[in-house]
Amino acid sequence: MGRAKFAHWLLVAINCLLVILALRGLYHMYAVITFPYDITNGEGFVLRDAALLAQGSAIYQPVEQSPFLVSNYPPLFAWLASKIMLLTGPTFIATRLLSALAFIAISGLIFYLLYKKNFALGYCIFAALLFFNSIYVYYWSAWSRVDGLAVCFSLLAIIALGIKLDLRAVLLAALACFAAVATKQSALASVAAIGLYLLIHDRKLLIIFLSAWSSLLIPAILWLNSSSDGEFLRHIITYNQLEWYPRVFLGQVKNFMATHFIFVLAYAWFAINDFKREQLLLIYATIALTTTISTGRDGASTNYFIESIAITAIIVGFISKDLLEQPHNYRLRYAWASLILLQLGFFAFPNIKPVSWFNKNTPDFGLNPSLADRKACDQLNAYIQAAKGPILVENPGFAVINRKDVIGNAAVLKFFRRKGWNAPVDNFIQTIDAKAYDLIIFQGEAYDLDVLQATDRSYHEIARVDCLGEYEVKAPNR
Repeated sequence: MGRAKFAHWLLVAINCLLVILALRGLYHMYAVITFPYDITNGEGFVLRDAALLAQGSAIYQPVEQSPFLVSNYPPLFAWLASKIMLLTGPTFIATRLLSALAFIAISGLIFYLLYKKNFALGYCIFAALLFFNSIYVYYWSAWSRVDGLAVCFSLLAIIALGIKLDLRAVLLAALACFAAVATKQSALASVAAIGLYLLIHDRKLLIIFLSAWSSLLIPAILWLNSSSDGEFLRHIITYNQLEWYPRVFLGQVKNFMATHFIFVLAYAWFAINDFKREQLLLIYATIALTTTISTGRDGASTNYFIESIAITAIIVGFISKDLLEQPHNYRLRYAWASLILLQLGFFAFPNIKPVSWFNKNTPDFGLNPSLADRKACDQLNAYIQAAKGPILVENPGFAVINRKDVIGNAAVLKFFRRKGWNAPVDNFIQTIDAKAYDLIIFQGEAYDLDVLQATDRSYHEIARVDCLGEYEVKAPNR
């Protein structure tokens, strides 16, 4: 079989497998987006910010007083979701749909870049769907998280310059980089990569890029900080100074390298053999991979690898074309094809090792909520709807969808306690002792002991509901 024919039919077979996996991923997105309740902790806080912006309310508020919350991210994701809420109301559809669309758009950008590089259609599809079918993407894509949108904007900036280096591309890249940072404050890998690339190739365009980017970013920061009486920078910087643990970082790296080994191999091959061919892509991939060191931070997770997966998926496309079309080295061709199939097997079967390393601590991995899950959550939701006054609920989406205030964030309150900032925690406990809430619904796993003791002093259990985790429902003592 000729070189071109072998590569063609192999790509057809691989892409057929990827399409099947992608259909599974799209169904998972649908199942998650249409589920009306929290699935994982953290979604509700993003939903809360979007709901507040839809009402025209401030999201960066003093933490020493109720609602004792930190809005961890800049407002762009929440603002865009608030526009979708004009159609959906304050539901998870708005935030989850926005996240899912961002991940689909990343796949489209990967396809577009390779297409503009004159790759055969099969390689464009392969790289795009390889990213889309990553188990990390499958895990995070439909949840109410800002990461996908930030990576989408960052990748757009890189692709704009990767296709054509001119003034128009530089201005588009500056706008996209601003949007990325306005979505997630740590989305700086693309800025650093573009800055280094332009420093090497065109310093005049570097000045234009930095000037355009900073002329958008600095006024936005000043306006947001001024309008929030300084709370904006405190929320996204001061209150995000979390501890870093080497052991956690090394564990995350082990999981990534084991579950995405052809991404890692392709990057290494590309760095050794093809630096000059696509310098911007390699610089960006190197910086993105380096920034994953932040996965060692308290509260960080595998979502920090999404950017690295996106850029290395493009590199896998480059390497696959080179290796599958090898004219004489058949062993290398078959070896790489075998590795691709093994990689797809890891994506398809999350319970085989070493993929099980990834999902052993993520019981909601691949979860498509069932009718029984929905009925259980409906039962829990009925208690919230019956409450006439404020409620305190550990997963805050239950409050948002019922148009009630979200109060307290266990992780944030623990962070304040470790930093010695006791006022928010002490004031929060005082509201519990004062029986300020008509209802408390806790899973009891996240809050510190003194918070739980306060609920035991002033509230009594009236029900337990297993809704994707057991919740204890408490009413105030009379």
